[in-house]
Amino acid sequence: MERPVAAGRRHAWEKAGRIWYDAVTGGKLTAEATFADFAKLTATVAEDLYGSGTELDAVNNAWKTVGIR
Repeated sequence: MERPVAAGRRHAWEKAGRIWYDAVTGGKLTAEATFADFAKLTATVAEDLYGSGTELDAVNNAWKTVGIR
């Protein structure tokens, strides 16, 4: 049985997924890109999509947590 999502709440992966998808398909990711390049690109995409708020902070913190930024 599927549980309903509370009104106005979204799944955590919706914004993160959009950031990742746009970074991968936006035409700026090269075949030679490193993880550091991808980290920078995802931060840029996050800021372009959502401004300099929670989403950008989450992207930067995630990369920092895994030792990339």
